[in-house]
Amino acid sequence: MMKAVIEYYKARVQELLHKKNFEAIAEAKEEIIDSIRIKGYYVWENYYSADQCDDLCARIDKLIEENSTTIWNDEEGADSRIYFSEKLDEKIKEFNEDKRFHNLSNRYLKANTTVLTTLAGRIKGIGNNKGSGGGWHRDTNMIHQFKSIVYLSDVDGNNGPFEYIEGTQWKRTLFEFNQYGVALDQNRVSDEEANKILENGKYSKVQFQAKKGTCLLVDTSGIHRGKPLIKGERYALTNYVYQDYFINDNMMNKFLNISPFRKSDK
Repeated sequence: MMKAVIEYYKARVQELLHKKNFEAIAEAKEEIIDSIRIKGYYVWENYYSADQCDDLCARIDKLIEENSTTIWNDEEGADSRIYFSEKLDEKIKEFNEDKRFHNLSNRYLKANTTVLTTLAGRIKGIGNNKGSGGGWHRDTNMIHQFKSIVYLSDVDGNNGPFEYIEGTQWKRTLFEFNQYGVALDQNRVSDEEANKILENGKYSKVQFQAKKGTCLLVDTSGIHRGKPLIKGERYALTNYVYQDYFINDNMMNKFLNISPFRKSDK
């Protein structure tokens, strides 16, 4: 526990030092920044048209077929993930390079940021799938993080909507949730632990059922998951955004080793 506390404060000091020295250049809508800061998310409707979504779904199907032996798949064969998909498709590259996301992430995180990778994902409602992300979790405990996630298919309660426990992006919750058995340095949260957090009544679960083309801007240091699919399938693109000072070779290799661009192939 003491080691985790020390690491937490080291990360917080580093984050605060970079915020102090950060000078924002580009503009970003304050209503979006405020929503992510307070609730942990913002819903951007109609980011893509239906036709654009259908085209991107077809492109993802093709990429999965062409790279079937090198992409990441879960044990059920339900979740197929192509990391660094922006290197394989020009249309996905446009999503990766959208300066509006970059402006927002810089302003929200108060640091220079980079889209480390764009994930092209397709998950199906087969087997005992755990949903996108493999259950409740935080992407990182020690600092805030930013993702932009766009639905490319209509999403209802059956085909894996993104779910978020609102307010858990606040760092005080790392200490608060000790009472439910959640350790300070624990990224994965069991269903039982998540239910205990929700039963308290202080935090509520938000489920994002939305039409294709809807984009979610999320602080994924908050507790979230893709709900397990009952039926159907879900397509999405996700930009993984990190503060430049947080990116290192270990992080890059973690993604490269589960992508079509394996380290040995470079």
